[in-house]
Amino acid sequence: MSQLCVEFSLLEPEVMVTGRWQHTELDLLDTQTGKRQLYSIDSTIKTNTLPTLREMILNHMGVVLCPGLLVQADIRAERLVQVLPEVHGRAWHFYFLHQYMGDKPIHISRFYQLICYHFNRVAQSESV
Repeated sequence: MSQLCVEFSLLEPEVMVTGRWQHTELDLLDTQTGKRQLYSIDSTIKTNTLPTLREMILNHMGVVLCPGLLVQADIRAERLVQVLPEVHGRAWHFYFLHQYMGDKPIHISRFYQLICYHFNRVAQSESV
């Protein structure tokens, strides 16, 4: 068993909160060593949405592996504690889809620019 899974299993959370998109095996990455490890979890509570997941952990309902973007402000404000900062899950891809006919409308381009701007701001603040 790798050091990563030993550290994760030492948490022994009584309640593991997961999203419906997370399966019984988590693909974890140790950023210090660069090693990947599959870790089996027994989810106690499942939820359908990221906002619900955030509210559940803010109300002390369990331990969760979720995107940093979702909880970064709460960690900075000390409402949440990041237990294993060197452990990350698989990267999430973000897709922006819109059906339009002919030329792309300007509001679609502007919305895309805003999404990129805010994601870049968050990425830069994480590196500070």
